[in-house]
Amino acid sequence: MDERRSVDRDWEDREPGRAPGQPGEQRAVLARITQLIWFFAGVLEALLGIRFLLKLLAANPDAGFATFVYGITDVFLAPFAGLTATPSASGAVLEISTLVAMLVYGLVAWGIVRLVWILFDRWGGA
Repeated sequence: MDERRSVDRDWEDREPGRAPGQPGEQRAVLARITQLIWFFAGVLEALLGIRFLLKLLAANPDAGFATFVYGITDVFLAPFAGLTATPSASGAVLEISTLVAMLVYGLVAWGIVRLVWILFDRWGGA
């Protein structure tokens, strides 16, 4: 997260009259975009992690919270359906595809953040 520290410094040291589009201003905007990407990736990772735990603990799928979590995460797990076996015992399910999805979505978020900096940071990169 060295890029965040340097961007935060640029944002704090910004001169009040500096025109938008100069290095400090653009890096601050890129930092915000990066933060938003990581925020949404974090929310998705958290939901997938909760789903994994609910399945592992054999939570009642008819409970409101479980239904909510499963409903949201089903969309994001669709590309990984049937990827691996899903072992289960006494109602507990080890949903390995959820763990794979978490890894993939984390890597995708990292890749998008790097791409944003490569494409839009004209003053030296991060």
